[in-house]
Amino acid sequence: MTARPSTPERCPDTSAHPMDMDNRRLAQIRQESLHRMMGVAALMIGAHFLAVLLMLCL
Repeated sequence: MTARPSTPERCPDTSAHPMDMDNRRLAQIRQESLHRMMGVAALMIGAHFLAVLLMLCL
């Protein structure tokens, strides 16, 4: 059994790579767009529910 080195090997810092930063930025934009579209869908569903409720009550 071999002894483990006292200091772990350092992994190269890949988070500073421009491609990774672009991918992270694009993923954030996609997530924000998804949240915006989910909000619009929730408003549309709520409006339809309110319209049906008003039609049933009136």
